[in-house]
Amino acid sequence: MKLRKAYYSLFSLAILFMQSTVHALDTIPDDISAWTEQGIVLATGSAGSWDDKASTARPIGVHKKDGIYYLHYLAGFDGCWNADDDVNHQSVGLATSTDGINFTKYAGNPVLKPHYFVSVNSHEEGIRTGAIRYMPHLGKWLAYLGVESPGGTDTCPFMGSTADCGCNVPVDASIFAATSTDGKNWTVEGMVNGVYNSQENYIDDFQYQNGQYYVWSHRAQGGQTHNVSKGPDFMNLTPMGEIPALCWGWSEMHTFLHDDGNSVTAIYDPHGGCAADDRNLYFANTALNDLNNVSNERVVHSYGQKANFIYKDIDSGLWRWYYNVVSGPDAGTIQLRTHPISSAGAPPPGTRPSAPGSVTAQ
Repeated sequence: MKLRKAYYSLFSLAILFMQSTVHALDTIPDDISAWTEQGIVLATGSAGSWDDKASTARPIGVHKKDGIYYLHYLAGFDGCWNADDDVNHQSVGLATSTDGINFTKYAGNPVLKPHYFVSVNSHEEGIRTGAIRYMPHLGKWLAYLGVESPGGTDTCPFMGSTADCGCNVPVDASIFAATSTDGKNWTVEGMVNGVYNSQENYIDDFQYQNGQYYVWSHRAQGGQTHNVSKGPDFMNLTPMGEIPALCWGWSEMHTFLHDDGNSVTAIYDPHGGCAADDRNLYFANTALNDLNNVSNERVVHSYGQKANFIYKDIDSGLWRWYYNVVSGPDAGTIQLRTHPISSAGAPPPGTRPSAPGSVTAQ
């Protein structure tokens, strides 16, 4: 009898433990008017700096480690530049902060340049897209980068060419990986396998969960398509196929992995897609166990912002939404808005968002 009671007690404890480890789906507050705007946190550089010719600075990764916020961003001259060895091709910079608002640019910027990945003498190469996250299991930052260089049948080869390709030529792009123990000094790992590297392939974003890397990428030539790959080795992934077309046009996607460890919110703007007004964002949903199934959830009125990176800062109790402003007097800057993680105005955990409404001019 005592044994039976002990068995039931252990069974009850097991049930209680399983219930305590079930995560409710945290919902990103989508009413931008309910967020607190913190203003500009990073702008392009002053005259003579590496990013002074940049038309924009775009966040590609935010992580808090040992009380320091690391903001990686894309900047540098984005276009036809005549000094082939100059760093002012679009590159990756780093800025750090102790409060997530006041950032200081790293004196050794840029930390990643396109010439680290492709060896060509041209005017067009650049790191066009990127996704950087800190990987606790590796003890390193991992960067996936869409590196662009002249290519195609009528221009110089993608890699190894010494030809001067000139300006405004067809380009190729492939996805490369790099790692860093401090976010500043990087090791180039090489071109990533299994991510459809041909004819302008660019990284969207990636997540890591349960020993697997999940990677979203898009191809530009022939009309933009988004694809997914996954695998236990970040350098060697298995292609999972194409995502059914949504409204994304030429946009990139940023992804946010929810507390349940499976549900993913994908954020994109419909520039060139099914919506004529691209001053809004779409929140779409997918799942790590069903990567090829993606559907729109919500339309978020954003007034033209791009490059959205949402970070759930548990320590400070805040959602942090870093984004790039593309028009107006602050065009090209990275700005921040915040929202309490728990508040009376937020939906309760587990609330499923409603279907998206029609996109209207705001």
